[in-house]
Amino acid sequence: MIAAEASETNAGPVTTDREGRPLPMSTCKRGWVVAPVLLLTLALGGCHSAKATADPNASAAAFCTDATAFKTALDGVKAVKVKTVGVSALAPALTAMQTAADALKTSAGTVVGSTIGSFETDLASLQATVAGLGGSGALAAPSGTIQIAVEGLVTSGKAVIESTKASCP
Repeated sequence: MIAAEASETNAGPVTTDREGRPLPMSTCKRGWVVAPVLLLTLALGGCHSAKATADPNASAAAFCTDATAFKTALDGVKAVKVKTVGVSALAPALTAMQTAADALKTSAGTVVGSTIGSFETDLASLQATVAGLGGSGALAAPSGTIQIAVEGLVTSGKAVIESTKASCP
């Protein structure tokens, strides 16, 4: 219990501990220093957590931009005419597709759910197929394996795009 009483020299109130012994002035001042520091820490901590929370509008804009880039990259993969320009032309389109998928996955959070996982599996399969062919030149006819892999990628890509439409019309 802290009590204020006059000191023998009349220098002002003296704070005592529970047993009535006078406390040194530095101990008393510590309480006045600690309380404001604690309040300041709590206030700054509150501000910090408010800053750490992302602006929902900025996040939505980034997500929608990434969803558009994903669709554009998927259209780029579909547009490659392997029969005419060869398998090697598919590699840059797949690289752009990978970049767009990574960005969308990061900005989308759980919005794209498991659809992005299926897409990534199909993309990896197509990339492995193209790498396995060694970027050979134009094919007389598109390889059945490449055609199937592209179709699988497009189908799973459409599912990803569909999962973004509710948030990005």
